[in-house]
Amino acid sequence: MGQFAYNYHSHEDKVLRFFYSLAQAGKKAAGGTGMVTKQKKIKNVNVTRQVPDHSAYCKAVSLR
Repeated sequence: MGQFAYNYHSHEDKVLRFFYSLAQAGKKAAGGTGMVTKQKKIKNVNVTRQVPDHSAYCKAVSLR
């Protein structure tokens, strides 16, 4: 069975939404929106309900 890469993202992550976008000339962070890719081995996991802010990922998410 193949392995996957998981991208955990939260729409509530203001650090990624605002500061990453500011630093990267308007680009969006994959951790704030999810990744757009055709790669079947990359899986987006929306953790918006569990992760209210940037520092909450470690406490709120169990990695796959």
